[in-house]
Amino acid sequence: MSTYFTFKALESQRAAGYKNTTYALAELVDNSFDAAASECRVIFIEKRNADNKKYIDEIIIADDGEGMSDEILSDSLAFGGGVNTDIEVIVSKKKMGTFGFGLPNASLSQCPNIRVYSWTEKGKIKNTRLILEELRKQGSIEVPALGSEELPSHYDKVDACLDVNHGTIVSWKDCDRLSYTKAETIINNSEHLLGKIYRYLLSEGKTIKLSSYEYSKNGGGTYTETVQRSVRPNDPLFLIPNTVISSILYKESKNPNGNAPEKDPAEYYKKFVKDENTCEPTNIKLVDQSYDYVFKWKGKSYVFKITTSHAHKDIQKPGIREGGKTDVGKFYKKHERECISFVRASREISADHFGFYALTDERQRWWSIEVSFEADADDLLGVHNNKQGIEFVYTDEKDISTVFDPYTATLQEAREQLWNELTRRIETARKAAWKEILAYS
Repeated sequence: MSTYFTFKALESQRAAGYKNTTYALAELVDNSFDAAASECRVIFIEKRNADNKKYIDEIIIADDGEGMSDEILSDSLAFGGGVNTDIEVIVSKKKMGTFGFGLPNASLSQCPNIRVYSWTEKGKIKNTRLILEELRKQGSIEVPALGSEELPSHYDKVDACLDVNHGTIVSWKDCDRLSYTKAETIINNSEHLLGKIYRYLLSEGKTIKLSSYEYSKNGGGTYTETVQRSVRPNDPLFLIPNTVISSILYKESKNPNGNAPEKDPAEYYKKFVKDENTCEPTNIKLVDQSYDYVFKWKGKSYVFKITTSHAHKDIQKPGIREGGKTDVGKFYKKHERECISFVRASREISADHFGFYALTDERQRWWSIEVSFEADADDLLGVHNNKQGIEFVYTDEKDISTVFDPYTATLQEAREQLWNELTRRIETARKAAWKEILAYS
């Protein structure tokens, strides 16, 4: 019997187009938080080869979520097998996963050997797997029956089991398409990006921890922790308190340059920071450019929340003409090309300039705009199924002879109308923020 899916098609999913390993990991973090987890832990296990070079032998993604039933676990590695199918429930519960592709798609993009363990009560662990070599030998693309076995013994040694009563663990083995060969490099690159993607959930108390362990055969096999990081919120609007910028502000506030106080950036930064983990917002919210915009189509209202901010005067000009030259200013510059972000269900989907401004002016770092929306607007914005971007672009051309009818318009017509309206609103907000920035010059 013919099928719409073959082993070759399954294997081709390895080229799923994830920008890097962090974005692939983010798909699994989504699943953890959708399963009501309070903590998600990403654990890298490194070993040494015959030449004594370290390599990543396994990546474990563990959570203390509610776990999966047998039925859900059986479908967890099937493409399109997600449980989030009712869009109204997805919106009301702010679920991040909607497509049912995240776990298998993201995992295959990094490795060909995937195992999933899940349990909803103590001592009843079930597992499933997707191992390409096994399927190749069998000439099959069928999902295997669930297994029932204890967690691998080394999981205890690396603290992979967060809650004995419920949780899920995903294992990536034979990782051959990672962004980097060293765990610490991936962790360094993931820390700030995950902090940005999940800034709101982290600020509300969710936890993401990144760690690496090195295995040694000595003493019967030991696992030594080499890196441990807790991901902190990284807010491009700079309106959330106690974010990752606090450590930079604190360092700068303790580093006077010897000039008079009125020309010493340290004196200006002190007002924003208390210690390495505690800081006040360093941006000012533009109230008249922060509001809910409602778009109506097919009898339904879609809400887009627009928030605009710009850096405080004492951040832009901390006693010196060019605040961008300080470490605080350099941190702002990291967001320069991503001053406009789209956030869905408290999770960043895309950040870019979207054609709204010239990249040559250093002062672009000082403003930010965020557009937040719910999953029911995915088709209107063209959200990618790997949640790494949207189709929306700067759109200022519209056939004025065409009258938009919100009741009969096709999806493409609705998209064009929405993109034009969003473009005007974002451009108005950008100009308002830019005016405030120029006033400080």
